[in-house]
Amino acid sequence: MKKKIMTMLMLLAVSCMIMPTNAKAAKKAYIKTSTGSKATVFVGKTLKLNAKTVGKKKKITYKTSKKSVATVNKKGVIKGKKYGTAKITMKASGVKTKKITVYVRKAATGIKISTRQETLPRSKQQLYLEENRWHQKL
Repeated sequence: MKKKIMTMLMLLAVSCMIMPTNAKAAKKAYIKTSTGSKATVFVGKTLKLNAKTVGKKKKITYKTSKKSVATVNKKGVIKGKKYGTAKITMKASGVKTKKITVYVRKAATGIKISTRQETLPRSKQQLYLEENRWHQKL
């Protein structure tokens, strides 16, 4: 009887070791932004990254690769300084570093609208614009 109980306990212990467990593996923490990996900002304007850590609650620090092109403050607000490209690096302790590329562009200063009639070359069918509608010349 003792041998049967010992054998049963051993089989139970071995089967517990073999069976997979439903325990979830701990996910790695990372930094998530609202802009993804690229962002565009105009000269003189600002853009908030809205970055947060996922998996761990940690404080994020920001750094720019080119202060002359774009600056970033401790709250994650990017300001475009001059035309160009800069990389913003976000770090938090125990969390994978994230970099995003920021393109600083000049905003359009105005729009020029022409009311004259334009035609396409004959090789591409002759169309003309009149009263905001395209017409085909026969």
